[in-house]
Amino acid sequence: MAPGGPPLSYEEAHATYQIVTGNPDTVIEKLKHVIDVVDPSYMVLWGREGPMTHETATRCIDLLGQEVIPAIKEYESKRGR
Repeated sequence: MAPGGPPLSYEEAHATYQIVTGNPDTVIEKLKHVIDVVDPSYMVLWGREGPMTHETATRCIDLLGQEVIPAIKEYESKRGR
C-alpha cells in the first residue's frame, strides 16, 4: 500500500476530488465543493501536469491566476473565513 492509502486510478482520483481539472468554471465549482466538505486551511494548485506545450501551460497558469483563484478568494470571503 502506498503512503496515505492505496493507489487510485486517474478516474478514481478525479471522482474523489483528489484531481481537479476542467475549464475555469468547472474547476471553481469543484474547488468550492472541496472547500465545503473539507474546509482546508491551505490549498496547493498548479497549472502544469504531464506533457503539454509551454503555451498550454502558460494559459493554464494564467487562467488559475485570472479566474480560478479570485473566484475562490471571493467564495472564501463570503463564507466568513
